Amino acid sequence: MWTVIGVGYWSIVRPDLIRPTFAFVTGVFEDLLGGAPLGLNALVLLCVHTAGASQKRLFLRKSFFFWWFLFSFIALFAILFKCFLFALLADTVTRLREILLSYCLTVLIYPAFGRLFASLEVLLAKEE
Repeated sequence: MWTVIGVGYWSIVRPDLIRPTFAFVTGVFEDLLGGAPLGLNALVLLCVHTAGASQKRLFLRKSFFFWWFLFSFIALFAILFKCFLFALLADTVTRLREILLSYCLTVLIYPAFGRLFASLEVLLAKEE
């Protein structure tokens, strides 16, 4: 769920850089690459974008651990929603072990991406 990390982070920090259209196109591209039903990841990423952009005030001026904690809930919602939609569209159920592994890996690698994105944010702020 690499894209959930990126869309989640940038929709909070710089919603002017990542529009809903970008989240949708990224999701469709991910569907095409991964063989998921077309629109599945697009809808999930749109929901992540909406959640991030609408809760911007809640995230700003908070510690990194607070961001990580809130992101874990966004990621949990995203993976459960994605699995639910996949079960409806593909008429198959994802195993709980795969869901938990994907969720845990996403939450555990978030700090590395969060630090990388924070560094990129500083560079973008200097260019403006």
